[in-house]
Amino acid sequence: MRLRTVTITMLAAVTLLTTIEAGPQRGRPSTQPGNARKSKPLFVHRDDEGQAGRGRKKARRAGEPSTIEVFKDFDAWWGENRDGATLAALGKTPGVDYFVHPVSELADGISPNADVVLLTSNSWGQLTTRNDENAPAAQANLAAFVGSGGVLIVDMGDNDDTGGFLAPGAVGTPALVFPDEESDATLAGAAAGPDGVLGTADDHRLVRGPDGVAGTADDLTNENIDACCYVAHGNLENGITLPPTARTLMTARFGGAATPIVAEYCMGSGRVILDTVTKEFGAHQPEGVGPSYFLSALLAYALDPSEHIPCQINGLRESLRWMAAFQPFADGLDAKLRVATAAIESGQTIAVCGKLGAFNNAVRAHTRALTPAVANDWIARAGRVRSALGC
Repeated sequence: MRLRTVTITMLAAVTLLTTIEAGPQRGRPSTQPGNARKSKPLFVHRDDEGQAGRGRKKARRAGEPSTIEVFKDFDAWWGENRDGATLAALGKTPGVDYFVHPVSELADGISPNADVVLLTSNSWGQLTTRNDENAPAAQANLAAFVGSGGVLIVDMGDNDDTGGFLAPGAVGTPALVFPDEESDATLAGAAAGPDGVLGTADDHRLVRGPDGVAGTADDLTNENIDACCYVAHGNLENGITLPPTARTLMTARFGGAATPIVAEYCMGSGRVILDTVTKEFGAHQPEGVGPSYFLSALLAYALDPSEHIPCQINGLRESLRWMAAFQPFADGLDAKLRVATAAIESGQTIAVCGKLGAFNNAVRAHTRALTPAVANDWIARAGRVRSALGC
């Protein structure tokens, strides 16, 4: 729903308001306040990231919190650092489970101990930032991170009218166009869950907010996701093509049509979350420099490992494709994983545990045909899912 009144107490409006013709607004770079300066982040590095592979994988203790790595060259949009404030509010500690790097370091690799990677907005449209993110080595490292089970958030809403960030699994980058209704965003049907009603237990984890409980004060609503001037820069259709499996979670109207501005998809064993929302800007609710409703909900969702189990099962299913010589056996394994995926999405944990146990038993029985290395890898991956579920 559209905000009727917006009071901004800190910075001038993000964009110039101009008369538009039919169709998406395009080619109008955002203005920044006259006194705005790029705010350099406080980089927080790992002790071992200078080693080969950015360090060694460490054993994860039960209950140990997820780790996030943020890549940015400045605090988007105009120095608010709302991502930092939000991560602090979520209990993240710099140097422990929260690290910050310049975008150029994507080409060096991503720590094997990272669970979530966040790329914040290139709100200044800085060419070097775009080039560093687009670099083949950076893109290869992002793809490898996601494929092995990581969660990647790419903020594709920027002020770059000649290019933008790229994302593994997608083609292209969003055009710099603006919503018809500058402040209005809407939660998509997939966000409301199977019953189509917000505020109920089957809501998407993003909607349920940091506490993960439906119908509480931190839930996302069609009111608290709205933001002035503009709620999004670009969308996930104009200039970019997402995989067919991508799921839309939030829309805004462009050219009279509801168009995705937040979407997600599995890739390998991990998840990619893309958005064009100006989520770090001070006009997002509650206005200011602290945590916002949307950013808090987004990061809490990304950092919740139980929510990404379907993608881990997806990665196992993709691993079966090379088994053309063992088609009946592969089909049987895939059927078990399909049932497990459906069960996890409907909250039937016991059924998931049973199907993954049956998967492991079948793999053990065919270890010689698969080779021990492949069999052990699949059993270990299914075992990690079972452990995450408490099987």
